[in-house]
Amino acid sequence: MKALKIFTEGILIIVLLAALVLGAFLAVMTVTDYKPAEKTVLSVNGTGDSIKSDTFSVLTWNVGYCALGKEADFFLDGGHESRGKSKAVVVNHMENVADFIDSISPDFCFIQEIDRKATRTFNQDEYKYFTERFKNYSSTFAVNYKTLWVPVPIYKPMGRVLGGLAIFSKYRPYSAVRYSFPGNYSWPVRLFQLDRCFIAIRYKLKNNELVVINLHLSAFDKGGFLRKKQLGYLKKYILKEYKKGNYVLVGGDWNHILPGVDLKAINGKIIPGDVPFFPKDWIPEGWNMVCDPTVPTNRSNNHPYIKGKNTVTIIDGFLLSPNIKLISVKGIDLQFRDSDHNPVLLKLTLKR
Repeated sequence: MKALKIFTEGILIIVLLAALVLGAFLAVMTVTDYKPAEKTVLSVNGTGDSIKSDTFSVLTWNVGYCALGKEADFFLDGGHESRGKSKAVVVNHMENVADFIDSISPDFCFIQEIDRKATRTFNQDEYKYFTERFKNYSSTFAVNYKTLWVPVPIYKPMGRVLGGLAIFSKYRPYSAVRYSFPGNYSWPVRLFQLDRCFIAIRYKLKNNELVVINLHLSAFDKGGFLRKKQLGYLKKYILKEYKKGNYVLVGGDWNHILPGVDLKAINGKIIPGDVPFFPKDWIPEGWNMVCDPTVPTNRSNNHPYIKGKNTVTIIDGFLLSPNIKLISVKGIDLQFRDSDHNPVLLKLTLKR
């Protein structure tokens, strides 16, 4: 009986200590939780020219923080990992991404999931690296993921994260603003999740303005409640800008299967069932949502990429206001070498 009592008391002490540690951890996470304002003015780096043309090329690419190349899986998608395989692998992906963007030389480049200082990418400042590579571009960065420590997966946690979105442009905007999307997860889950947002940069034209938006909507949003709020907020913003007579270009990772995509055509027999279709009734009248329906832009991360073994979707593309004319849109099949997304290239012209 005495031995049983000692054992029971020992277990109780361990449980109490664990509860105290967990409580202290959650308290620290709550105090340090990133709470951005709805509207934050961003700094613009680099130089860039003034706009002298009506025709532009735009590249959008979720680069998967240069750690989700073909060799990677991800624990929230049914895989096991949360970090890049090694610092060397992350650096190699950074170099490959920069080389590819350099080869395309777009007028605008929208990047999602770019890290500044994170355990998962071995503290590589990817935004700084790209700004140094693209010296002839202006650029701006907005935080959408800032957390002291993500404690899962237990055996190798994601750890500290500071990352976000960036826009690179051959032209220098007169304004760059981060807009917080409404809605979030409940406590304590929100302490470890992204704070979703979009970047809006603006250029003065002769009689109006060009408003360029880079976004990344929520994933792992069961029921789509957050995405619905985000789309509602975005719609209100873009319609207000268009009503002023401005041109509005929106691009990025929508985390919805875009209109016109045939999942069977790009997958065969096994198709993904965990990504929602974009609500067609959301698209404002006269606006044009465009993607390349023949080239997958996102692959499943339950295991490393093997063509034909991973399911694929098309969730990356663009929305054009009625006064913007589409010239072409093309998905670029890089076989998910450096990211779990493929880039998409848009060419457009402003209607006069």
